[in-house]
This record gives sequence, C-alpha cells and structure tokens, in this order.
Amino acid sequence: MHPKTFHYQACSSFRVRDEDILCISQWKNLKYLQLSGLHGILKGHSLIAIAKGCINLQQLYIAYLGLNGNCSYMLSLCSALPHFKNLLDFRLEQPHMKLDQTFFSACTSCKHLERLCILSKNGSFDSDGVTSFVEDVSSLIVLQLFTGSTLSSCRSLQKSLSSKYKHTRPALFVTIHPLFHNEMPQMSSNIPAKHLEDITILGSEVCRKPPGWQW
Repeated sequence: MHPKTFHYQACSSFRVRDEDILCISQWKNLKYLQLSGLHGILKGHSLIAIAKGCINLQQLYIAYLGLNGNCSYMLSLCSALPHFKNLLDFRLEQPHMKLDQTFFSACTSCKHLERLCILSKNGSFDSDGVTSFVEDVSSLIVLQLFTGSTLSSCRSLQKSLSSKYKHTRPALFVTIHPLFHNEMPQMSSNIPAKHLEDITILGSEVCRKPPGWQW
C-alpha cells in the first residue's frame, strides 16, 4: 500500500458551501475533523471560524475542497492555522498546491503539532520554508511531503533534515518524495506502520479488532 490521490464523486458535496459548515465552529469539544470532497467550498472562509471555535481540535484532515484544478482556499487556511493551538495531526491533500514560506510559517504557529502529511499532485514546496518549520516546531515527529517536485530535490531536503536532527531529535521521521514515482511503494515500506496507517493513507478503523481481542 502506498499513498495516492483519490477522485471523489459525491454528488451531494457540490451543494455544501462555506456557510453550511459554519455550525462546526460551535462544537467547542471537537477533537477530530475530516473535510473531504466538498467541491462547493471555494475560498474556505469557514476554516477560520472553525479554527477559532474548535479550540480543542487535535486532528485535522482536509482533502479536495473546492475545484480539483487549484487550491483556492490557501489564504483562508493560512489565516486559520495559527488558531489551532492544540492541533497534533494535520493531513492536507489537494492538487496543484504551492507550499511556500507563508504556508509553513502558518504551520509553525501550531506549536504542539506532531505529525504533518501533505499530498499534492503537481504541487511544489519551498525548501527554506520547510527547514524553518522543522526547526521551529520542536514537537514534530513526522513530516511527510508528497508533491510534484523532482526526486533529486526531495532527496536532498530529506537527507539534510534527517542528518541535522539525527542526534538531537531521534524520534523525527522525515519522508519527502515525488507523489507519483515508481519508487513510491518501496519508499512507503520504510514508513513506520503506525504513521502509515494513521496519517499517510488514513486507514479506516471500522471493523478493526481491538487490542487484546481473543476471538
């Protein structure tokens, strides 16, 4: 198994717009939120309200909001991230994203963030922004960037970060790789199973046997 992008076909999702999910911001004790395949959410203004209202949110998973051809809600997302004070896991999947210094600066505001996974077909990242983010967020233990960047640039940044924090932050596991590359399955096998299931492929826990189950 390896991470890959999916194409959502939910017809009803086109009718869900920003104003329709504003009510989520009233759920003060919400800890887990997944927003996927909502093509009617374009600018993402509701994300700011949700960030301000859901002060206990720990896990946020966003995939395919708005039109698949671009990421029109990046400005709102960058404005929302500083308000997620208790966020631990953040997974973002959207094609054609430009992960620049502004984005990673917003991620830096999540001081308790432990795991960040980004999948973006034809997307790109700013190496300096990534480096500053990892340095400033000391709680980070998992960084996964799967974009459209070249294999050489991905390997260079991954090697640089892994070497830099090998002794000072041994728990940090960095994976940076082109999303659609023939070495992707082999690379995925090196990711710890816990992180692979939880955040890389976002595996379902429905019908899974609980720990210690004897039957």
